[in-house]
Amino acid sequence: MAAINTALTALLPGLRAPIVLAPMAGASGGRLAASVSRAGGLGFLAAGYLDRAAIEAEMREAKAVLGGANAPLGINLLTWKLTQNNNGVLPSADTSSDSSPSKALDTIDCILEHKPQAIWLAFGEQLDMREWCAYVQRRAAQLGAQPLLFVTANTEKEAQLAVEEWGADVLVVQGNEAGGHGLGTAPPLATLVRAVASALPQWKPNNSRHAKPPLLAAGGIADGAGVAATLALGADGAVVGTRFILTPESLYKDEQKQLLLGASAHDTVRSYAFDDARGTLGWPAGIDGRGLRGPLVTAYDSACVAHGAAPGTAVPGIEERQQRYRNAAAAGDTSSLVTWAGAGVGLATSIDPAAEVVATLAREAVAALRQAAQSLPP
Repeated sequence: MAAINTALTALLPGLRAPIVLAPMAGASGGRLAASVSRAGGLGFLAAGYLDRAAIEAEMREAKAVLGGANAPLGINLLTWKLTQNNNGVLPSADTSSDSSPSKALDTIDCILEHKPQAIWLAFGEQLDMREWCAYVQRRAAQLGAQPLLFVTANTEKEAQLAVEEWGADVLVVQGNEAGGHGLGTAPPLATLVRAVASALPQWKPNNSRHAKPPLLAAGGIADGAGVAATLALGADGAVVGTRFILTPESLYKDEQKQLLLGASAHDTVRSYAFDDARGTLGWPAGIDGRGLRGPLVTAYDSACVAHGAAPGTAVPGIEERQQRYRNAAAAGDTSSLVTWAGAGVGLATSIDPAAEVVATLAREAVAALRQAAQSLPP
């Protein structure tokens, strides 16, 4: 595989290409995460909705795939969900005398016991992000773990907070093109990456290394040219989601993968409809999701119009919409279920092993960078 050296690969021994698997709930299980890592990228297990038993099962599968290989592996958590699973409160500074830890604290302990090379926190109000980032770092030190802290930012302001207050070792900026959850009003990825890359040297890092964190770009990246473009914009790596859904190792159903193969960017939409139908409520204000347009989006939009309700607010008829969703799930009606997809979905045209995807992305990225360099004067 073509090696690409950046600040990210320098930080993580065993990482041969700055290609990171997006931690997608329902897609990025242990098998996919480990397959990406073993191939030279950085895989993340999506654990935002998982409990200890589920995490243990996924990590057993991940370790079986890795087979002792020297490859970094990460685990992702949803910050707002941590607060929800901590009885609705932020973590205290001292949990050493807590004989009955909450689900959130037990989940973090479970993850740290596996000593992953990275933990990724995403999506929370500013206070939640600050306190949970600090807690994870404290608890890691107590348990003898040394994970790098990855933090998601959807705006330049969030990015600065992540660097100067939340202690990010690696900063992930997510543009509006990203599939799955994100800030509905986030700038396009290219705009956000350039803004943050330009401002980053002036910020004062608050991480354990007191060093500028590598910058990762997420949103709509589905081929090697996209990876190359993010590097040219000033990023140190690319987060790829939808392309990795189209692998045998992904947890998505075959029917959902076929829907993605037939889709283009015009078939995706940002909407609150997805969480409305699934009942996965509680996300921070302004966070919606990008997925394939379908009956549930149509039903939600129609309800908003009929009741004069603004998207993201309590729209009458939610119980009926959720019941229809449960019925569709029971009947196996994939077209009526949530299928997350980024704006780059049309660039993915086949189902290929994760290792092959990593190698192809790296090879295409190198080729794109070399081609661009040919236009430079001698």
